[in-house]
Amino acid sequence: MCPRTFTEDSLDMVFGVNYVGPFYLTKLLTPLLKRSSPSRVVNVASGGYSSGRLNLEDLNGDRKKASSYDMWQTYCDSKLAVLLWTREMAKRNVPNIRCFAAHPGTVRTNIMRHWTGMSGLFLNTVSSLFFRSPEGGAQTIIDCAVRHDVDQHSGRYFEDCEMTEVTDAAADAQFAMRLWAKTESLVNSRLAGTRGGAGS
Repeated sequence: MCPRTFTEDSLDMVFGVNYVGPFYLTKLLTPLLKRSSPSRVVNVASGGYSSGRLNLEDLNGDRKKASSYDMWQTYCDSKLAVLLWTREMAKRNVPNIRCFAAHPGTVRTNIMRHWTGMSGLFLNTVSSLFFRSPEGGAQTIIDCAVRHDVDQHSGRYFEDCEMTEVTDAAADAQFAMRLWAKTESLVNSRLAGTRGGAGS
């Protein structure tokens, strides 16, 4: 089991890097995106989102015991949050900002560097044989950034350069709206005070 680590703002490292950080950055960039429209936001998603379970009352997992920390579950939770955020962002932004969530596939990167021992050896061997190259993994993300015929599908999820239906949990519009509000509160309490505010 991999140990839990934190950002300098006391965010769970996995959840912060995959979801809260991009949410905050996009929030800061929204005025520029509006001035530069038509513009696009492409969020990196994962098929692992389908195993995500979000607790809006403990979004950062602060109530979890260290002994029960599951990095894979947190990863899946963060990717579910990305899909919900993308859907809500498409509803909230001006029409000339398009938002997409793109799953790159299983890519051969150093994301598994913390796995050691026999399991680490096995995973790294499998990844070298069967996983996509970083260049291959980038294709769906690039596709969402440049294709003109996806403009009408803002807020949707793409795999293998094709729009893909999502689970009910990832399509829950009411939950997405509540997640947005909870994330803004988290951002304001953890980040905005030390970085001059998150903007509007």
